[in-house]
Amino acid sequence: MKLVDLLFDRRCCICDKHIDSGAVCTDCNEKIAALADVRKRRLKIGERTFEVSYLFDYDNPVVQKLLFKLKRSSNRDLFRYAGKLYFKAVPEHFRGVVTNCPRGGKGIRNYGYDQVAVPCGIMCKESDGSLEYHRLVKRIGRSKEQKNLSLEQRKENTKNKFRIAKKDIPKNILIVDDVVTTGSTVNACILEILKCREDADIKVACLASRNTFSGK
Repeated sequence: MKLVDLLFDRRCCICDKHIDSGAVCTDCNEKIAALADVRKRRLKIGERTFEVSYLFDYDNPVVQKLLFKLKRSSNRDLFRYAGKLYFKAVPEHFRGVVTNCPRGGKGIRNYGYDQVAVPCGIMCKESDGSLEYHRLVKRIGRSKEQKNLSLEQRKENTKNKFRIAKKDIPKNILIVDDVVTTGSTVNACILEILKCREDADIKVACLASRNTFSGK
């Protein structure tokens, strides 16, 4: 083994195999590529229905490992890799502002970054100019981790936890999140945006969704 390999032991973010460059090894990249397939779900809020585009079923172990690493590893190569995946989930012909469901304060304090905002910012910078990243919504107060909460508990957990962070709200908006399960977090962000601009044309994109997705 070369000295440079000992000093800079680069590992695949999914299987931990040694790699020379990038974020994932060739085998894991092929698995991710084979799993990636744009699918659509609907999120109903009041009288309106919003389209949700996603690439993966969350229950797949490879996808779960990727998302786990994104939340806990400030790896620039991984952020760039995730940015390319997010771009695949962007609705066809969408042009406008990209924003994200902001990470909770505890996650920011523990890891120092927002695992959705960073790759989305990279994605927009590397786009052809059709995508522009803006922080439209900010999180306020404290909320519990959503993972083990029921649908009703998730709704209550996200209620009044978001505020508009930008005065001028654009018309065409893509809200991005890493995982959409019940849709409660995205729901809360959409409602906050609509308070400021009722005619906003909002779409949602995420990396993964559960088969038990519910927009009710």
